[in-house]
Amino acid sequence: MEVSMDQVKELRRVSGAGILDCKKALADSQGDMEKAVEYLRKKGLAAAAKRSGRTTNEGIVSVVLSEDGKQATMLSVMCETDFVARTEEFKTLAMELTKDFADNAPISSGGAVSEESANAYKEHLTGLVAKIGENIQLGDYCKFQTSPTSHLFHYIHHNKKIGVLLELESEKTGEALEQLGKNLSLHIASLAPEYVDKGDVPETVLSKEKEIYLEQLKETGKPQNVLEKIAEGKLQKFYEDRCLLLQEYALPPNLPITQMLVETSKALGGTVKVVKFYRAKIGE
Repeated sequence: MEVSMDQVKELRRVSGAGILDCKKALADSQGDMEKAVEYLRKKGLAAAAKRSGRTTNEGIVSVVLSEDGKQATMLSVMCETDFVARTEEFKTLAMELTKDFADNAPISSGGAVSEESANAYKEHLTGLVAKIGENIQLGDYCKFQTSPTSHLFHYIHHNKKIGVLLELESEKTGEALEQLGKNLSLHIASLAPEYVDKGDVPETVLSKEKEIYLEQLKETGKPQNVLEKIAEGKLQKFYEDRCLLLQEYALPPNLPITQMLVETSKALGGTVKVVKFYRAKIGE
């Protein structure tokens, strides 16, 4: 099939591979971006596994908290240029949309705004696109509600292009819990884990990763049983890269996250656990 230059540019952006490799990957994958990234990874040509969904480079991530602190909503609103993202008009729009999602959108652990939700704002955004002169899109959103023993924390990076919502479970409250919530939110924004622990990684993701590792190792000529062991070692590194509880804190003294939870639990006199988190980022 014929591959457009725009498709090639997008695949280069998300994979780091060369132009000719991207063209071949897209042609062999019938233009499917996700399959093309997988093709490049199997060939050892992709710099890293990156999401190949719709992204833009500029915009704002906003968070709205309910008055009682029991609900938090985060939404990313995207535009084409930093100039527009920094205007008061766009900042106001982003906050108004986030408030509307807080009032009307369903509870969500995080993900792209659904097509149904996006369509509900289509007419409003179309008018703004005509006025501002740039494309405006809704990106990711999440909406957390607390349980009787959980607490919400959030972090928005200074450039407003990265945001984090975090839920911790603890029957006790205090300064130690507040500090932990702030620290973990900052860590998640910085190191971008995707799961709380190993058990949260879907089996389909693990199977796909192992398949890619084995494909990459084929050319070594080593026996299959040796390749399996090497692939298992790579999976362990995958866990460490993607699972919060297997990481060390992003800032010195770089304590293990599990140790931070234990120390906070001791300080409070009760157990502290990570329930869930979501990280939204605009651009790559």
